[in-house]
Amino acid sequence: MSGEFLQFMADRVKEDVRFQHSCLQCKSPQELQKLQAEFIQKAIDQYVAETGKMVEIGSAALKPFRDA
Repeated sequence: MSGEFLQFMADRVKEDVRFQHSCLQCKSPQELQKLQAEFIQKAIDQYVAETGKMVEIGSAALKPFRDA
């Protein structure tokens, strides 16, 4: 579980760095606004997916105790 979480966080940091780099390349406020909206939506999607993975991992880890 911790390995999954650490990998997710490492991937998020990479996304954050890419986002900052992209912000520096923007040529207009509209382009920046679009980039921000896309970044936020992608982050939300990734956090939702990761939450589902963590729930599955946790549920699988607790299964032997529920079945006992």
